[in-house]
Amino acid sequence: MRLIEITCFALLAFVSWQVILLVESLGGLGDPIATLYFWSGWICIFLLSLSLIAPKYKREIGLTAFVVGILHSGIFVILDFGWNLALIFTELKQKYYLYFGVLSFLCLMTCTLGSLWGFQRFKLYYLAYLALGFGLVHLLMIQKILTLHYLVLGIGIGALIIYKLFRKFYPKCGNL
Repeated sequence: MRLIEITCFALLAFVSWQVILLVESLGGLGDPIATLYFWSGWICIFLLSLSLIAPKYKREIGLTAFVVGILHSGIFVILDFGWNLALIFTELKQKYYLYFGVLSFLCLMTCTLGSLWGFQRFKLYYLAYLALGFGLVHLLMIQKILTLHYLVLGIGIGALIIYKLFRKFYPKCGNL
């Protein structure tokens, strides 16, 4: 069981690093706000994925992912649009990938608030799976061209989510 989790983490780290190198090599980090979007989004995806792999520290990692998600959302609301709600809603109507980002943030916020207020018995940590899934769709929809790096990353994270859910609901099937 630990071998699969370690392998998934190593694969996730490697593919994430390759995507970052690819984007940097294409000169895609020239705009400071786009750079902040890029890094905060990737860090949030990475932390949510890490919370699935390191269950001992999933609460702490999840809270850190929420803080990075606040940063990512703050870049959009404050730096990019200056709190102008009319412009924000216009942007939401034009770019459908933003819906998945908002859904991801809402799932993560609900999970975090439930964790902080002591609602662990409601099993809100499943919302972290949804947050990661919505965040991944958000990330993949932003790309104009879906490269092999992003495809492998999406399949890897999707397989990790399915594996964790399978292990949770079918624990008697043995260790994979």
